Amino acid sequence: MTGVPGAGPAGGRLSTDRLRSLLRRGGRWVFGDRYGLALWLGLALAFGLTWRVGFFIQDTYTTANTLVALSNGQLHVTEVRYSLSLGPLPGMHEVGGRLYGRNYGQLALALPFVWGLEAIAGVVDPGVLLPGLWALGGLAFVRTIAGLEWFDRDRTLTVGSVAVAALFVASLRAATDLDPTRLALVGYQLSTLLAAATLCLLLYRLVSLVHDRRAGLAAALVTGLATPVGFWATIPKRHTLVAAMTVGVVYAFAVSCHSEGRTALRARTGAYALAGLVTWTHAFEGFFLVVVLTGVDLLTGGSRRPRHLLLVGLVVLLALTPMLATNYAISGNPVEPRGCYRTPRPLTRAGRGRRAVARPTAEPRPRRHRVRAVGSPARRSRHVRSVQWRHWSASSTSSPGGRSSTGSASWASPTDWSISSSGAGGSTASATTSTGTRS
Repeated sequence: MTGVPGAGPAGGRLSTDRLRSLLRRGGRWVFGDRYGLALWLGLALAFGLTWRVGFFIQDTYTTANTLVALSNGQLHVTEVRYSLSLGPLPGMHEVGGRLYGRNYGQLALALPFVWGLEAIAGVVDPGVLLPGLWALGGLAFVRTIAGLEWFDRDRTLTVGSVAVAALFVASLRAATDLDPTRLALVGYQLSTLLAAATLCLLLYRLVSLVHDRRAGLAAALVTGLATPVGFWATIPKRHTLVAAMTVGVVYAFAVSCHSEGRTALRARTGAYALAGLVTWTHAFEGFFLVVVLTGVDLLTGGSRRPRHLLLVGLVVLLALTPMLATNYAISGNPVEPRGCYRTPRPLTRAGRGRRAVARPTAEPRPRRHRVRAVGSPARRSRHVRSVQWRHWSASSTSSPGGRSSTGSASWASPTDWSISSSGAGGSTASATTSTGTRS
């Protein structure tokens, strides 16, 4: 009897060999060579050494809460998990009574990291999660550089493994508890960290293509360690991702110029695809990137065959589809920028995991009163203060236990809005202003 192909020890060995071959081809396509892989891992580990989980810019509150909404399977924000203070989150937009964030392309990239971290945190303590991931990356880095011609393999593996183990133990002794509700923020920061490392990798491949490997390594290391790229690596702003995709566009276009046939056509369409995908994160930056790429492509002698132009146009249209679909899902208009939406209603964070409540107030807008200058300067000053005090009033009552149970605040704007929150106890607190400033 003849064996079934793929069955038995021989078949299992064949499948393993094919898997290894596919992984090597994929790694070669992404990293170029072992030097590129070592560079990417090394810079990611270096950025991780200075990583601090937290909020450093106000805009991060808006995008992090939007990421929480995306992880729950929706575009609009209903839970304000992260908040700095009472009031509207910067960059939040209201459409049809719902609140939406921004930078959905960047958040979509961070979404797999959030899901992965949440899945791992169900098995591993969150406080051990980050040191463990760094240690695994360190072991992969040691094994990668051990195969380079500049290092002795056995000695590098021994010394490097001992150093990584020592750092892991030290990290465990100094590690603090990580709140599981912050895993979305951790995944968000991890995505920008890897985007910064990918930017340096693409720069290495670009300079190596134009010059040589040594120049590429020098350019990538200087960019990652001696420029603001390393500083912004763990601060989840869109600029790191947009910069990485821009370098990717330049690299793909350079490959198309140095290649011929199908390789050149694939690289050319890849450059347009990356430029189009930038619009999902920031529409105007992506638009100008596509326009500039088109101009440079045509001026440098790019193929103008109708078939090639049609293919490039289809690729750009496909790259714009996520942005168009997101706009249509939010506003019903695929070409309406998210920045044109109405000013958001104020949000409140009544407690961790509480729902955001935003509703129009029934009170009319306070009328402005003219302040008449009467009497002496001292009397005019007292009169001004009394008028200001009438417009800025606050009242509060407290329960015997001193705890506040209900709070409300409202302020005048083109549309008056009020927000309310509830807690434990039996007291109420309210504040009203007519100047647009929270009380």
